[in-house]
Amino acid sequence: MTTEYTATLRLNKPEFRDPGWGNLVNDNMDNIDRITSALFASENFEPWANNTLWEQGRIALDTSVTPTSYWICNVDHTSAIAPTTFAQDRAAHPTYWSAFLFSYRPRGAWTHDTQYLINDITYDTTLGITAICKIAHISNHAGTINDDAANWDYIVNLPSSLPAASITYNNATSGLVATNVQTAIDEVDADLDTAQALLVTHTGQIAAAVAVNVTQTSDIAALEAHRIQDKPQAGDVKFSMNPTPQPGWLICNDGSLGNAGSGATLYGHATASVLFTILWNTFPNSLCPVSGGRGASAIADFAALKNITITRMMGRVLIAAGSGSGLTTRPPGIISGAEIVSLGVGDLPSHAHSGTSGGQSNGHTHDYDKPVNSLSQTGGGAFPAQSGAFANATSSGISAGHTHPINSEGSGVAHPNMQPAQSLYALIRVID
Repeated sequence: MTTEYTATLRLNKPEFRDPGWGNLVNDNMDNIDRITSALFASENFEPWANNTLWEQGRIALDTSVTPTSYWICNVDHTSAIAPTTFAQDRAAHPTYWSAFLFSYRPRGAWTHDTQYLINDITYDTTLGITAICKIAHISNHAGTINDDAANWDYIVNLPSSLPAASITYNNATSGLVATNVQTAIDEVDADLDTAQALLVTHTGQIAAAVAVNVTQTSDIAALEAHRIQDKPQAGDVKFSMNPTPQPGWLICNDGSLGNAGSGATLYGHATASVLFTILWNTFPNSLCPVSGGRGASAIADFAALKNITITRMMGRVLIAAGSGSGLTTRPPGIISGAEIVSLGVGDLPSHAHSGTSGGQSNGHTHDYDKPVNSLSQTGGGAFPAQSGAFANATSSGISAGHTHPINSEGSGVAHPNMQPAQSLYALIRVID
């Protein structure tokens, strides 16, 4: 292939599509390195020599190693007399010199049989080592980086196994007192031992509690079943002294209920549909009349915004519907009885009236089995024959000049027909 060169330094200018261009580039790098080193040597960069005065700030080259290393003088001094080498002089006076570094070169993981130069940085994850090369060398063939330790400065050197006590940590969020791993492990272990002892101690109690819980769970289920069974349903009635009913209950006022907009006087709301249906299906229109008359069904009437009057309960005693033994049948919702009753003659039991007579010369009796307003006899002799109220009256041995009055009794005024009572608020459940 044809290679072109730079005009002054004659550096290769390869065509990168041609094979072998990489070698030409490497040649360029070697040439640049040599030229740059020569420039440094011409700018106060000089090889180190024995028995020479070195002033602070001068830079010396150690040409005894490959590649050449650079050192800056820290202290004015005269170097040792031969045959001492630069490396020996630096070892004898470590404060005199510092390595002059141009750059650091990461080289990745450490490998065998590899050329390492000063300032190369490598690492070994197995040994926990990160190191920077201080002496150029070729790494060993079969050992580890530790076998070349003299050629490296270790930046990080973690042993394969660190004592837990030497590893610290921030305990701000752990809740532990310990500040290193070993103490923290011991603290947690002690807490676990305590917890284990408590667990053993309370195992029986936990088992007993579980048994109780099972029993109580069964009891709770039974109570819940009773609660559901005993839950008030629409149409249930109860009594209360509280004039403010609980939600879902209405104080019966012989009024009406229906949907919103139905004109109901007791309760007008969509939730009244259940009780509306119960009243509609249970009682005839004579007991629970529907405004505008009953239609095809309770649902239809409710949707048509009709209202239904509940059975009358205000001021009345409730009795159980049905037919008790020897009693009159009482259909649900029927209204019967009267608060005040006036008695007639037919309501009285059969009875007799008896009376006495004054001024008699001989004993006599008067028996009447019919009501008598007044009876009078004047003169002597027997009573004449009577009819009507006196048909069965008899007299004997009555002397002249006596009377027998039998007057009417009672006022005829109606009388109360109520037992002693206590009035409370009657409430009806409107929703399930």
